[in-house]
Amino acid sequence: MKTTFTFITLLLSVLMFGQTPMTIENLPDLSSARSAHAQIVTTANQFTVIGGHVNGFDMTKNAEIFNSSTKTWTTSTSCDFRDMSFVAKLNNGKYLIGGGCSSSLGVGQLATSEIFDPANNSFTPAATMNVARTNVCAATLKDGRVLVVGNWYNTADNAEVYDPVANTFTLTGACMVARSLPVIIPTNDGGAIVCGGLGIYGDAPSSYIFEKYNPVSNTFTELTHTLFAGETSWDIGCYLPTMTQQYQLPDGKYAILVYNTALTLARLISIDPATSQIQEITTQKPIPLADETNPDLMFGCARTLMIDQTRKLIHIIQQAANPAKTTEMILRLVTINLQTGSVNSSKMEGFDYSIASSNVSMLEDGRILFTGGNKYDNFTLSPKACIITPATYPELIEISPMSIENLPDLVSARTGQVRVITAPDKYTLIGGHVTGFKLTKNAEIYNATSKTWEIATATDNRDGSFVAKLTDGKYLIGGGCSSNSGVGQLATAEIFDPINNSFTATSNMKMARTNACATTLKDGRVLIVGNWYASADKAEIYDPVANTFTLTGGCLVERSNPIIIPTNDGGAIVFGGVGVYGALYPALTFEKYNPVTNTFSQLSQSLFDGESSLDVRNGLPTETEQLMLPNGKYVVLVYNSTYTSLRLITIDPVTGIIEPMQTKNPIPMTYTDDPGLTFYSNRSPMIDLTRNLIHLVQSANNTNSILRIVTINYLTGSVNSSRMSGFDFPVYSSNLSMLSDGRILFTGGNKSDNFTLSAKAFIITPAIYLETAVNNPLLKSVNVRWSNQDQSFLFNQEISRATLYNLTGKALLTVNNGNKLTANSLAKGIYIIKVKTLNSAESIGLKVIRP
Repeated sequence: MKTTFTFITLLLSVLMFGQTPMTIENLPDLSSARSAHAQIVTTANQFTVIGGHVNGFDMTKNAEIFNSSTKTWTTSTSCDFRDMSFVAKLNNGKYLIGGGCSSSLGVGQLATSEIFDPANNSFTPAATMNVARTNVCAATLKDGRVLVVGNWYNTADNAEVYDPVANTFTLTGACMVARSLPVIIPTNDGGAIVCGGLGIYGDAPSSYIFEKYNPVSNTFTELTHTLFAGETSWDIGCYLPTMTQQYQLPDGKYAILVYNTALTLARLISIDPATSQIQEITTQKPIPLADETNPDLMFGCARTLMIDQTRKLIHIIQQAANPAKTTEMILRLVTINLQTGSVNSSKMEGFDYSIASSNVSMLEDGRILFTGGNKYDNFTLSPKACIITPATYPELIEISPMSIENLPDLVSARTGQVRVITAPDKYTLIGGHVTGFKLTKNAEIYNATSKTWEIATATDNRDGSFVAKLTDGKYLIGGGCSSNSGVGQLATAEIFDPINNSFTATSNMKMARTNACATTLKDGRVLIVGNWYASADKAEIYDPVANTFTLTGGCLVERSNPIIIPTNDGGAIVFGGVGVYGALYPALTFEKYNPVTNTFSQLSQSLFDGESSLDVRNGLPTETEQLMLPNGKYVVLVYNSTYTSLRLITIDPVTGIIEPMQTKNPIPMTYTDDPGLTFYSNRSPMIDLTRNLIHLVQSANNTNSILRIVTINYLTGSVNSSRMSGFDFPVYSSNLSMLSDGRILFTGGNKSDNFTLSAKAFIITPAIYLETAVNNPLLKSVNVRWSNQDQSFLFNQEISRATLYNLTGKALLTVNNGNKLTANSLAKGIYIIKVKTLNSAESIGLKVIRP
């Protein structure tokens, strides 16, 4: 039964320009703290809250009407208590309100009903229902009558219909399922679809059935009991009785939030009132339930959707308990764009009441009204009222998906090797260890013409060795394990010449080392730091002219696998890594090498507002060039000490300034489709200098077969990810290299441990995302429309360049300097136009339709 919900628009438009953050406008407090009240919104500035219960779980007939002129709440009185009562908007603009608890503590039920007239804020008694009800819902049918379904208590399978002309309630035939808080969707044939809800007394429903009310026979029949390719167990419902209009989409269909019964997965479905067809609303990524930076923080969704008809957005309100403050809630607003399927979220902290029992309503201008709610339980409530303006998000369109090109297998399965990349099709793998954790001097050089790996031999074993590119284009390679099983260390070094693929021994280092790192300084010398074993505080300098190694003054911290960033004054910044013998992370000390005094001194001991417990290191010894950004700064990946969040920092080689890199969304660690699946990143960012992108390659915690590439746009801060399955080895033990054309080379790696290795080699082309929003105000006025007469896309201003792409990312047409892009015989469909205006160096992406 699972189908695809199609995202289309009839007008050509720019999707969204620039991100604006969520804002909260606090209204005056309600006169009575309350929860479980009815809430009626008639305009964007006229709303009424009715009844509910107040502090002490006491009933109230009090109603409050917001006066937008005076910014005050004025009080009125309903005809009866309205705690967990239904509300339905009648065709004459008035509202039918009925049922609810009959006494304090949420006990009993009422059969009374009344009419609320928002024109004069009056309450008038209406007919009495045939069944007393609480936790009941209602919907206005096509002929103006109201179908009422559900009860918290027994007889919850009894439904009835209210006739506003005769002012009477009439029982229908029995429902197929006894429910409380169901969802009721009116259909165009005058009937309705009833689904979801709880069983009586809040139990699980007895059956997950969609049933159809037939207004002619006045009976209910089964419509379906399966969803999502036959799934029969899912959770649909409201936390409070909700008006049907709140679920209506711009195209007239209705949207409903669906959980699996384990509450680990949330999806959206749509119901078509014309055909009664039930479809899944597909999104670019799953609706998130876990916090992206803290996998232990789980969000539950309030079941009521907020639908912005104008902007074609669905908002889902989520809440989690703040583990640091037991009385504080963390709320999150997840926004889904119906036209593109994008999913974004904004977190808002500082609430001391739950949204699960608070009433929320969508205002017609796209804002969301919150009134009241539980603070801790039904006895301690909130009088708060506020209006949230959701964040807006730039849209990202994946115009080219990730692809994988398999290379021939390596001659020897290996890991821990040195890799040297001299061109997008020329790379050399040197040493490492092979299956059985045995050392090798073997090197393999890829021949792009014959598509084979050719064999060469290094002068010594190079497992866990450092590599540094010299200013003459050759490479210094040194250190490494001296025997099998990762034992011992070497003092030898050698020069690799990629022109003739030759290896030449150099003089020996002063210290035998493994898991050391190196970088070429501004004057051409090489600084080597680190060791897996003792004496890891000893650093040395290699002089390629004299072919000598010279010890420096001692480092402040003993490290292996450190990061070394050369600075423009001829020195370097050293930090991160692990302690000797793989001990816990050493002190977070950034130390500075001074080439004049040949000594190290402390530069900093903290990051991120004083945080001093952070994990910064390479997965394997890594060339410094791999960390360089297009602007000449260097970027490094940083974990917190509990491995629940990761961030990026930049280091400026000119000033030595270390600062966090801002991204629009946190770098994800969990997978939204499976909150138990956590991803960890290979420590070497892959930097695409041409496209200003940073790629982080991630491997899942509980399986080696799932990898993910997180792509960060360095200029805009956008964060996206693409997942790939089917791997039999983790990326943290494989060597990865960024090719100059933006692709990523994978070679070898552990299958399960250091004794069972992979011979795989392949190249990944990361997904390309077209950003349809920029912060440049000069681009925000760009508009485009299709002209059948001209067979062209017409712009509202002169542009310097426009390129038309299809949705696979293929460029179809380009035009320079003009106000139209002619596309004769272009097939109907959705396209992307990337536009650069005359007055801006930036480009903007427009999603357009050839109707």
